Amino acid sequence: MFYKLRASGYKCDQTAYDKLINGFSMQGDLDTAQNLFEEMASNNLVPNASNFENMIYGEMSQTGHLPSVVTYICLIGGFCKANWMDIAHLLADEMRRKKVSPDVFSYNVLIAGYRRLGNLDRAHELFKEMRKEGIFPNDYTFNILELDAASVKEN
Repeated sequence: MFYKLRASGYKCDQTAYDKLINGFSMQGDLDTAQNLFEEMASNNLVPNASNFENMIYGEMSQTGHLPSVVTYICLIGGFCKANWMDIAHLLADEMRRKKVSPDVFSYNVLIAGYRRLGNLDRAHELFKEMRKEGIFPNDYTFNILELDAASVKEN
């Protein structure tokens, strides 16, 4: 589909490049992602942090390196900021499958993403999940959810 659009003269904007670079990187097609990254710059569009993070993730995955919890948090945060919560959540699931333990910061990023989009139910579900896994919320977690720490009952 992408190549058909290109053949018809379609010009990518920032959003299209973001999605394409991130998609090709996540699929491990780093050559195409790199070409798009360079093309983006040649079209006077500035790559964003998410583009860089996904290129790094793709390179790590392709070379067999396990991303750290910090790498996952950066990626998840980027997708949350782009309102791509489904992809952010897929990465959180992948993180667990690859035995990279989530921490309070990884939960905070997801909770903040759902809160920002107005999905308070999902934000509170993640808060409960975090506590069930033995991960203790910090002040930022309570601020995201606008909760008073004293009002949270132990389960």
